[in-house]
Amino acid sequence: MSIIIFSPSKHSSYASLVAELLHQNDIRVSGFVTRRLFSFKRLFKEIRFDSRRLIENIYRKLILRKASHGADISGFNKFAEENSIKIRALREISEEMKVPNIFCYDLNEAKVENFLKEIKPDIIIFCGGGILRENIISVAKLGVINCHMGILPKYRGMDCYLWAILKNDEDNIGLTTHLIDEGIDTGRIISRKRISIKSLTSIRQIEQELEYNMASLLCSSIDSLIKDRKIENLEKQKSEDGKQYFSLSVDLRNIAEEYLKRPK
Repeated sequence: MSIIIFSPSKHSSYASLVAELLHQNDIRVSGFVTRRLFSFKRLFKEIRFDSRRLIENIYRKLILRKASHGADISGFNKFAEENSIKIRALREISEEMKVPNIFCYDLNEAKVENFLKEIKPDIIIFCGGGILRENIISVAKLGVINCHMGILPKYRGMDCYLWAILKNDEDNIGLTTHLIDEGIDTGRIISRKRISIKSLTSIRQIEQELEYNMASLLCSSIDSLIKDRKIENLEKQKSEDGKQYFSLSVDLRNIAEEYLKRPK
């Protein structure tokens, strides 16, 4: 079984945690594809798409990470600490595992495609880094697995947990692991995990709770897929069973934040 992990940066706590959990469960990783954090093309693209989210991500990934020196600032870090897992740079992990770790500015680059065709992965684990094209998706024999911050098929796209709050649909806040296809969060469903937000009073607390559960749900889904290997047994989504949501405006995000602070 050959598995490749796609990471959005060399310091991704999520990708690091997934790699360590797989190793603990004797599931071998065959290599990493790591997206470089900065390029002018990526910067301009993300500014046009969602400048607020870009600034927020820069703050969390760079400023907080450097200021904290390993402090618990995310659900990923909290899970790692509680399970005695050290969050490490992917370069260190790949060197210890003696597997390749290639860097790119875009996960769809020819360089990445050629690397995948050489490795011939059964599974690609997607830990973030942009929308994948068919030339990458089609290489993995069993598929590309993603953990989506929303309950599929009802909530596809961006900020799904916030849209659920605004729609007074708190029972449908959680995570879904699924195979990536050419649509947006429309691939076959592997597993779901709902979370309770009754004790949570901020958007960041919800994000931390989702982050806390992501790596373990993803790894258990991978284990399930390895054991079964029958894609046709996975739940197929119907387009009419949900809709695609987009990134919230600042005003709507503030409304969701205030909603969480109300007495429960």
